[in-house]
Amino acid sequence: MWREIQGYEGYYEISDSCEVRGIDRYIDLPNGKKRFVPGKKISSRINNCGYVYVRLSKNGKTKSCVLHRLIAIAFIPNPLDLPQVNHLKTKLDNYPADLEWSSVSDNTLHSYRTGLNPNQAGDHFFAVGVIDNEIGMEFSNIRDWCLVRGIPYSTGRNILSGCNTSKKIDKTKIVKFKPKIDGQIESAS
Repeated sequence: MWREIQGYEGYYEISDSCEVRGIDRYIDLPNGKKRFVPGKKISSRINNCGYVYVRLSKNGKTKSCVLHRLIAIAFIPNPLDLPQVNHLKTKLDNYPADLEWSSVSDNTLHSYRTGLNPNQAGDHFFAVGVIDNEIGMEFSNIRDWCLVRGIPYSTGRNILSGCNTSKKIDKTKIVKFKPKIDGQIESAS
């Protein structure tokens, strides 16, 4: 069964068998003419965090969209308006029967219960500070570091957690830290 992708109506469709395809359409060219674009299957890829994604374009802008979220929006009711999509099995299982809408806390607990979250020893923390040896500055929080670096907060967190790479930032020169109770700094990387 095929359904149009929310936000890309008239451009793309998604199936309950995890396929994405473009829809036959005409696009406006800069010279005022129209060009026919035949619909075709859109290839998927796996990102650095292990999620399947596709790249969708509309009005000259391309966006990477994770497949499990597109599937959930199209095929799984969300009457409680929960914000996240939980994989019941693995990150590569994106069929509607293998997904559920979830709260942030329930999704995190599921990752611990199933072993998907590797931080089981209790020593995991979200860094409260960043030492950036590349630019020679120390920041008391990730947000300030992101502002100075000119990157979105979510990108900065992903770089620090290893889920994102950056051509502008050498991660080997970044140190995350948290203050210890006795006032000493404890390195996290």
